Amino acid sequence: MIDNTPRREAGHHDGGGGLEPGDRVAFLSTNCLEYFEIELGISRARGIMVPLNWRLRAGERADVSDGAGTLAEGVVTAVGKDSVTIEIRVTRAVPPPQPRLVVAQALPKGDRGELAVELMTEVGVDAVLPWSAERSVTRWQGDRGERALGKWRATAREAAKQSRRAWLPDIAGPASTAAVAKRASAAACAIVLEADAALKLHGLTLPAEGDVMLIVGPEGGISPAERAALREAGAIEARLVGPDGTVLPHDGEAVGEIEARGPWVTGSYYKDDDPAKFHDGWLRTGDVGTIDRLGFITLTDRAKDVIKSGGEWISSMELENLLMAHPAVAEAAVIGVPDDKWGERPLATVVLKEGASVTAADLREFLGEQVPRWQLPERWSFIAEVPKTSVGKFAKTRMRDAYARGDYEVVEAR
Repeated sequence: MIDNTPRREAGHHDGGGGLEPGDRVAFLSTNCLEYFEIELGISRARGIMVPLNWRLRAGERADVSDGAGTLAEGVVTAVGKDSVTIEIRVTRAVPPPQPRLVVAQALPKGDRGELAVELMTEVGVDAVLPWSAERSVTRWQGDRGERALGKWRATAREAAKQSRRAWLPDIAGPASTAAVAKRASAAACAIVLEADAALKLHGLTLPAEGDVMLIVGPEGGISPAERAALREAGAIEARLVGPDGTVLPHDGEAVGEIEARGPWVTGSYYKDDDPAKFHDGWLRTGDVGTIDRLGFITLTDRAKDVIKSGGEWISSMELENLLMAHPAVAEAAVIGVPDDKWGERPLATVVLKEGASVTAADLREFLGEQVPRWQLPERWSFIAEVPKTSVGKFAKTRMRDAYARGDYEVVEAR
């Protein structure tokens, strides 16, 4: 009965009542079986049910919206058994939001989808695409898919009422990866959300107009094939480049500078083709790291701070972190200094903890247990403090200048 009755309701409304897909149907009722049947029937007819608040009392404020930008503010004057009367005081048109926030949400397990839709609606998402991702465990097929879609739409509707939105979010039908990629290619900005991504959302510059599309993968992550499709649709590409400009493999081991390009990543500045900033239309990020075969990026250093020694790159950040793990070390900063044989070699500057004592040989032996021998510093300097910038970063340019002036007392340990 639960399945057949909504079919009859849908057929009745669609065939004789003039209900078109997307139409909104106001409905006033207590919680009862008929409420459930009518809700599913309207959803099956591709309509949107707008439940009226049964608990309204005369004198209370009530907002009425068509879900398409028209918002009427009024006061309840009477509540009957099957009706509610509202005196409209103000009617206003709320302009469509810009930019529009669109989320392609991979189908999750259980009721997590409804929870996600509720949260997205409350924070202002304008459209949701239920994405049948390759690794989604849940599949929307047949009647089950229609019921699930109806739940998502009902959840969005209720959440929109709770958050007093003038615009209801558009909950589309289930989308394939190809459909998501097509939507991404038309967006002003498309962003793939992944836990291991190198770029942080708070650091991006978003467009003022158009669709900002967020793509959220399933529990198992986005597959390599889907990543490729999204990249072709306009997602950011990244590559790894060695010191001689050679493009390096994405094997998780080769270390190089990260370069990026995409429809909304600049490939040059106006009248400025500085090769230190751009490389064949790719933005040089200034970050050094690795890219694995799945596209995950691991940052290990800044290009200006990495030590280029004998054709190999040594991460100053890795040496610093390892040194600061020593119980006697408060701070450590590593810079590259000129070397006649290797071009550059690391100089380790160390600030000891109060009352601590350790030698350069001791620290070199400590590092030797964790990094290859060719990365070990031969030059060491014990200093009172590491100079820092206004935001607390190590001021390595000033440190290199200080070394060139001979300000550091350097000892050797080999």
